[in-house]
Amino acid sequence: MKNIILLILISVVSISCKKEERFEADELVAKLRLKNETPYEIESALIKKGSSENIYGSLKPNEISEYKSFKESTYPYIKLRINNKDIEFQIQPFEASPTAGTNKPAKPLTCVITYSSISNSFDLHFVE
Repeated sequence: MKNIILLILISVVSISCKKEERFEADELVAKLRLKNETPYEIESALIKKGSSENIYGSLKPNEISEYKSFKESTYPYIKLRINNKDIEFQIQPFEASPTAGTNKPAKPLTCVITYSSISNSFDLHFVE
């Protein structure tokens, strides 16, 4: 009986294990664009993911940038220039990114920048 349970367990584990798909170092695994949902013009934007970074041009209110590609699928550091002031966002997750360290392609995301007149602050969220 123990041998049968052991055989079933080994079979289930071996079937459920997949060979992890690897990508070449020069392949891009993440795409990100910006959407300005504020009443202000974003004068410039820098997004850094791991060791790769992209500079985005200016974005008028309600404008969306083109997708930019990154070689890593980590949480981003974002620096915006609005009204001659630098605004920085350092994403501090409480858990690892689902694709962090695997170099698996992530779904293209849009980083939406918002403004709250009540708190007089900028914020962001991501949408697919």
